[in-house]
Amino acid sequence: LQDESWRRTDISALPLAELAPFAEAPYAPAASPEDLPREIRSLLGRAHGGIVIQHDSQVVHTSLGEDAAKQGVIFTSLERAAVEHSDLVEPYLMTRALTPQYGKFQALHGALWSGSAFVYVPQGVDVALPLQNLSWLASPGVAVFPHTLIVMEAGSKLRILNATGGGALTARTAARPAAPRISGSNTASNRVGTAVGKR
Repeated sequence: LQDESWRRTDISALPLAELAPFAEAPYAPAASPEDLPREIRSLLGRAHGGIVIQHDSQVVHTSLGEDAAKQGVIFTSLERAAVEHSDLVEPYLMTRALTPQYGKFQALHGALWSGSAFVYVPQGVDVALPLQNLSWLASPGVAVFPHTLIVMEAGSKLRILNATGGGALTARTAARPAAPRISGSNTASNRVGTAVGKR
């Protein structure tokens, strides 16, 4: 790990060999947030323009407000967007803001992402209410790699809240979220974080 971000970080205690790369959600996708477990519902804000919730490695709920949808905003799971909106996903997924060549953790993330979220905001659209993206870790011994790909056209505005929580954060668990943003001005940026829980 030669890049500056990791040069002075001791990762010898990171138990990667002990972590499973995938864990199914313990229930079927929910049509409404009210159908989700109470501990997940308690983390959701009251005023939001849309929600994507991932439980362990699977997205279990997606919703988007009517106003945002009418303006052409897309907010759904990245897996679904890769199928239904491949023209918006393929040019940007792991190609510009966050590439596997950047480092070992980015390569691991690129190989193992699952569930995840996708946001598209058309030119000039201002999404009035924030979108919420929540990754909930409930299974001990799992490594989760949620990826939030944000594609924004020129002059668009968006607020998005990315959060990771869950009881498994007190056990041997690893989360490697990433949120690259591609903007209409042909610029790219990314937000990457790592959360590791260990007893």
